[in-house]
Amino acid sequence: MENNISLLDGIGNTPIAHIRLNNNYGFYAKLEGLNPFGSMKDRAASYILLNKTKDGTINKETKIIESSSGNFGIALSATCQILGYKYICVIDPNIIEINKKIMELFGADLRLVKRADSNGTYQNARIEYVENFLRNNSNVYWTNQYDNDLIVKSYYPLAKEIITQVPDLTHVYIPISTCGTIAGLSTYLKAINNSIKIIAVDVEGSKIFNKASKVNCNFPGMGSGIIPKNLSKAKIDDIVIVSDSDCIENCRYLLKNGILCGASSGGVTAAIKKNELKHSFNDIIVGIFPDRGERYLNNLYNEKWCKDKIISSYPLLT
Repeated sequence: MENNISLLDGIGNTPIAHIRLNNNYGFYAKLEGLNPFGSMKDRAASYILLNKTKDGTINKETKIIESSSGNFGIALSATCQILGYKYICVIDPNIIEINKKIMELFGADLRLVKRADSNGTYQNARIEYVENFLRNNSNVYWTNQYDNDLIVKSYYPLAKEIITQVPDLTHVYIPISTCGTIAGLSTYLKAINNSIKIIAVDVEGSKIFNKASKVNCNFPGMGSGIIPKNLSKAKIDDIVIVSDSDCIENCRYLLKNGILCGASSGGVTAAIKKNELKHSFNDIIVGIFPDRGERYLNNLYNEKWCKDKIISSYPLLT
């Protein structure tokens, strides 16, 4: 066996599972949580760093920096560990403790931003930290998950996999945050077949489609406190807004199918249910499931946390 095989070579080619919603209606779930570091963001992290290594933009002395409290931060931490790069991750007080611990184990240098912006979120403050760091330090590369053509291109292979696994698909539901995934998938899929419908799934409280929203987003991975520039590169046919309660309810529904997933996957399932009357019997639907559920055991799958934080009376585990 070749001794130069890297764990990065195991990214991609994730499986698809069929989820039945009723006797005549269901969809295919693309299980991106089965990537090596636990999410679809593994694709973007490895693609960017390998390309920038190849073209000489970064080297072992370069500091890689990003603003992330979730899956992209973990993917970059692991990828930098493998490639031998120094990684600085700018986080905020809302980070899930397990995400913080995983990044620390992979050797990330965590920088905590404590000042919230006028929206009550930390994204602008985190980005300001990154920009200040770039101005005051040399040999630094910002992966910039909010506006990076390489991130968009990193999801072309995912689109190709979906087309190969489900050749006759008609609709794809994609949870959005930094919008790199939906930009990449929609660009590739529309080039193959422009009739494929791209549905963006966002969460209440996100500023992407509603800048005036005052609702708090309780889970990482979906929604955003800013409008990412990647959004302008996406080709979107429809938008479905789901609630945190929708995410919780449908994650528990997915457990019955043997799938322990993150909040965004529950949101995608909820969005497909909400759009049921818009679909015909012949529609073939794919939903993107971005990550696994183990990182959400202390919130999404914690009955007391859910009742205290989100819904005061809901039979979560019955």
